[in-house]
Amino acid sequence: MNLDSIDPRSMATTEELTTINATPPIGPSAAPFLLPASTATPVTNGGHQALVPLNNRPDLEAAPTVTATPSRTQSPPLTGRRKTPKRPRKVDVDLTRVVQRTMVGLLGFSRFRRTDFKNFVAILSHPVARGEAPSRLDEEGKRIWTPDFTAKVTTATNTLYIEDVVKTVLMNETAARTLRPGVEVNATVIEMAAKQYFSTLRDWYGYQNDPAKKAKRIRKGKSGCHGQRRARKADVRRRAIPKFRAKYGDENTVGIEQLIETDYQSSDASDCGNATEESFNEHRKANGGGTQGLETRRLEWRSDWFNRLLYALDHIGGRGAVQRVKFRGMKINSDPKPPPFEANERPYISCVSETWATRTQNEHIPMQEDPEEFTIFKLEIPDNALDAEDLAWLADDEEDAVGMEE
Repeated sequence: MNLDSIDPRSMATTEELTTINATPPIGPSAAPFLLPASTATPVTNGGHQALVPLNNRPDLEAAPTVTATPSRTQSPPLTGRRKTPKRPRKVDVDLTRVVQRTMVGLLGFSRFRRTDFKNFVAILSHPVARGEAPSRLDEEGKRIWTPDFTAKVTTATNTLYIEDVVKTVLMNETAARTLRPGVEVNATVIEMAAKQYFSTLRDWYGYQNDPAKKAKRIRKGKSGCHGQRRARKADVRRRAIPKFRAKYGDENTVGIEQLIETDYQSSDASDCGNATEESFNEHRKANGGGTQGLETRRLEWRSDWFNRLLYALDHIGGRGAVQRVKFRGMKINSDPKPPPFEANERPYISCVSETWATRTQNEHIPMQEDPEEFTIFKLEIPDNALDAEDLAWLADDEEDAVGMEE
């Protein structure tokens, strides 16, 4: 039998044939349109047997149901749980510090002062001119790099800088290991930490040289960690106001809500500020801050009366959930800047220190007169309403103020 002469539709079931017959032919070479299955009869067309419904073919048994198998190019259906993408490998914090110190050293610095970054001091060099070598040897034969902080870390110059960082860290840790046992030290993790810190340095280069980026960074800083700490302080003190009213009376505390502004809260910092790292660490340990404590830096513009009011709220309402120990800041790290003010938000006169205003020639900064209806300004906070620690801080403030007057 000639297999080419058999139309594959002759093997169709009754239902399939009905569907096929109901489909009009496509193209000029299509087969003639067939009758419905119920009326189809065997016919002969040019020696070839036409399609005949199986129910009219007693010589054939019903064709078994055939299940289609997917082709080799068809992907099998997904089963089970999807594979979770790998998380980026974490770099040990101690190794990160080693890498950062190495990167700073290869730039020609012994270390960076955080205050330089905070004040946007232009300490990062501009890229070298085209054709000039991106590195040089200093007097001691040490290689000093000038990366291109205007380009990505993947450029040729920056790639060479990162490679030198990796090589230097591996060489130093092999010669005299400084990291604790168990810390993974290999080229992959070192390169990862170096690229992360390069991104930070690149951002700071932009802040130092682009006024728009600098302004954006300043705005972001207000909502950063320091801003969040000040906001938490303000929230804790606001929640203490009902207890404060219950103790001193509603008639004597009118207007207190208007004084608890986030921008009027002192900041808590972990860096050494204007002090040397050695003196800062000694002061932190001596004042109970250990190695991770936060330094509370005095706002010099706040008056003694305003400080007493804030400390009294702390005495009544607590200081919130203290996650890190806080200690009294060094005099050199006190904040001498004037209070922030806007057109509709200016500090009241009683909140501003006269001594500070005279010493810093800020007598004419925008301030508001104390409203007569704000009875809070007439309230005197006694010493027994404050914690011993706060009293000691007030004594230090008074001593510092006297020293500054002299």
